Amino acid sequence: MKIKEILLLELKKGTSREELSRGISVGILIGIFPLLGFTTFLAFLAGVVFKLNQVLIQTVNYLLYPLQLILIPVYIKLAITLFPAVSPFKGKAMSVGLMLEEFRAAPLLFLKNFGAIGLIGVLFWIILAAVLYPCLCKGFVYFLKKKESAL
Repeated sequence: MKIKEILLLELKKGTSREELSRGISVGILIGIFPLLGFTTFLAFLAGVVFKLNQVLIQTVNYLLYPLQLILIPVYIKLAITLFPAVSPFKGKAMSVGLMLEEFRAAPLLFLKNFGAIGLIGVLFWIILAAVLYPCLCKGFVYFLKKKESAL
């Protein structure tokens, strides 16, 4: 079953467009969180706190995993560009290979060196989420209204 069909089924069951829109939007925003390994828990927590459809949030979150992987180097580059003092690369070109090498050599030192970058990435994500959330919600309400009227 395609996600579009699932959404239309939810609309037929009486779930409001606004509720679905909030769930999709939160799933997207959590799906692009800059730290690996936290999104499933964050999606669950958001679903409980904001009373959102867990299946919808987790599905959208999992669908965005490839985008999360693409965006992590962007968050890192942004952090070291705006805050060069926190860069652990010290004149070396940023690369995933170098990061893996440093992690394997000294995991605790890696966490210390990259912890500040991770924190800055999370702060950027919070700002991005605050800006994108209302836009995503309105966009998905409009999209769902169009799809619902096509039934």
